[in-house]
Amino acid sequence: MFSAGLITPLAVTCLLLWRAGTFRRFWFWTVTYAQVHTGLLPAGFVRHRLAQMSSHGFERWLFLMGVAGLLWLLCQKGQAERKFFFSGFLICSVAACLIGRYLAQHYFVVLLPAISLLAGLAVPAFAGLLARTRFPPLRFLPAGLFIGVCAGLVHQNGAVWFELPPAVASAAIYFNCPFVECLEIGRFIREHSAPRDRLAVVGSEPEIYFYAQRRSVSGYIYMYDLVEPQPYARAMQQEFIHDVETAKPEFLVVVNTGTSWMTWADADPALFNWIRRYPGSGYDLVGVAEIYPSHTEYRWGREAAAEERKTDNAIFTFKRK
Repeated sequence: MFSAGLITPLAVTCLLLWRAGTFRRFWFWTVTYAQVHTGLLPAGFVRHRLAQMSSHGFERWLFLMGVAGLLWLLCQKGQAERKFFFSGFLICSVAACLIGRYLAQHYFVVLLPAISLLAGLAVPAFAGLLARTRFPPLRFLPAGLFIGVCAGLVHQNGAVWFELPPAVASAAIYFNCPFVECLEIGRFIREHSAPRDRLAVVGSEPEIYFYAQRRSVSGYIYMYDLVEPQPYARAMQQEFIHDVETAKPEFLVVVNTGTSWMTWADADPALFNWIRRYPGSGYDLVGVAEIYPSHTEYRWGREAAAEERKTDNAIFTFKRK
């Protein structure tokens, strides 16, 4: 019954995709290409990323509490079922976090349930051990440490959680990511186009489609995979270029920020060469968002093409002539 519960949703999904005629593409992205994607980063990157993330922040102490809770449990006599459950839960969580080796900060969310349960074991366990010493008041030390770590987390994130407005908080958390700018660009496109009009975003900002409420002309709504040194990159780039040139979208958004590309040094340059010349063939520049460390300057309409740009860190909005 348990196996059937696992297999049935996958089998139904595969059947529906096969009926829709998209099973081959589904298999390519979830199995074939996934193997390539997870093999791009060297194992040494994992050690570097873990060392970088463990060198600061109060959250590391919560992870250490969780590890302490597991060690305490493993040292106890008996309790085989609990040991198996907590060990297996943590091992599977770590595997889910490390798969692909990219270790973005939000990947660690999958560790939180296991770490939280283990930290919950650690605090009362060590409090009980300290209560047996000559200084029974020491039993409050683990709870005090836990409260101190939580207080440190609140203090560390207090400005974002309680003080900063959403736009400033976004910039503080996601440095150099144009999330706020995409909101304005999406609003401009929505107000200057019809619902049937199509859109192409040359960059990894799919939220623009959502904000603009306009459909994409291509299935490639992220550019990261297209500029990685992997064997399918050139074919992906050519397919995206074909989609755009064939559909001729009403609006074309070109995102020129590093976080929207994360280009590898040896990436195929075909897509970059194409986007430098393509807008000039049939599009007018109608919007520029120049992103500076402290603010963003927007220019729309004729002003977008009239003034000279002061930074290359910008997002350009083009409208079909």
